[in-house]
Parts: sequence; C-alpha cells; structure tokens
Amino acid sequence: KQGYDSGFVPKRKFVAGVNIEAIKQVSASNAITLGAEVYYDDAIRSIKDLFNDNTPSTLAGILVGHRFLINKFSFSQQMGFYVYKHLKEYNNYYGNRWHTLYQCYGINYHIKTNWYVGVNLLTHAQVADFIDGRVVYRF
Repeated sequence: KQGYDSGFVPKRKFVAGVNIEAIKQVSASNAITLGAEVYYDDAIRSIKDLFNDNTPSTLAGILVGHRFLINKFSFSQQMGFYVYKHLKEYNNYYGNRWHTLYQCYGINYHIKTNWYVGVNLLTHAQVADFIDGRVVYRF
C-alpha cells in the first residue's frame, strides 16, 4: 500500500494481519459468514509520522457476509465494522475517508485438504484501500 518516507516521497508499505471466520453453509452454493480481523497498516503509520501522531496504526473489525461456493472456488462479500481505530488526525488531514463501515470482497481457491489461497480487496465507501493475498487454513 502506498505510504511515504520522511521526505514526503511515496513509498510502498506493508499491511499485515490475521482474520478468524465462522462459515455456515446454507445451501449447495451459499454460505453466511461472521468474522473478526486485526491488521497493522504501515502506510497509515508512515503518514501519521508526518503529523507527529504516535497513536496506534492497528485496526480491528467485525465482519458479516456471504460466500458463493463454486467447486474449488469461493467468492465472498463482507461488510465490516471497525471496533478499534485511531485515525482522528489522519482524517482531519485527508477528510473523513476512513468510515466506521468497510467492505471486503474476495476469492479463495481450495488447493488441498484444509488449505486455501486467496485474494481480497478492502474498500471504504466505494474507494479501494488495498488488495491482499491470503493463506487460509480451515478447521
């Protein structure tokens, strides 16, 4: 994700996190989901550093959604609600881009027993924030 170095020069930064999710299959091709995630956003931290804002750059949310199941693929769309974020100074500078609600869209592929790989897109108010790659273990 794009952040900045100390000279206001754009630089790629990382986002890392964990997600836990419960999935209930309700038909042959549909499932509902409930999950929680926590992630650290180094791009936000790099921007907050420019304002001397030392609040945490860790965000946490609760998600509810739907999965469409097709053979080895699953397509998901989820609505998230932040339960932890410290972005007041960031929002004062950039406008209120970070709302309390967010969306997550993804695709997973079943590679072997209990293991999946996937790609997700996280958005805020119809503005893409970042794309992530995922390695998933299913219990």
